[in-house]
Amino acid sequence: MILYHFTTVAALGVTTPGEYAVEDIWPDGILPSDAFEVGLSTPVVWLTADPEPGAAALGAHSRCVRFRVRIPSTDRKLVPCEKFMVQTFGRDTYASTMEDTIRRRPDWRRPRPWWVYRAPIPVSQITGLDVVDGVPWWLDEEC
Repeated sequence: MILYHFTTVAALGVTTPGEYAVEDIWPDGILPSDAFEVGLSTPVVWLTADPEPGAAALGAHSRCVRFRVRIPSTDRKLVPCEKFMVQTFGRDTYASTMEDTIRRRPDWRRPRPWWVYRAPIPVSQITGLDVVDGVPWWLDEEC
């Protein structure tokens, strides 16, 4: 399955729109992190099935980096975000967190096509990397 990982241009040090060779920028692939600072005991790589940065762009000059990855849907390290969050924090905590998120971001009703990957994603599974205009809402504060 094709999924996408977004990060800030500052994380890669590239700002010009276009395509880049992954091995030149992140030779170790995409490494797990607790990027959202939610207190994960095991960092993960956050992925989405949505290739677009979203409507929450910060203007025409705001950019982010989009990785395109190919991961078999049968890979046991690939877990739907909702399942991962319930397993990690429990159903009640997850439900209250989602309620709070929806209050702050009414356009974000559920974890749309979100996934987590419980391991580094090697360069061999990254099929594209480009700098795109627009910044997803979850990166707004970092850019």
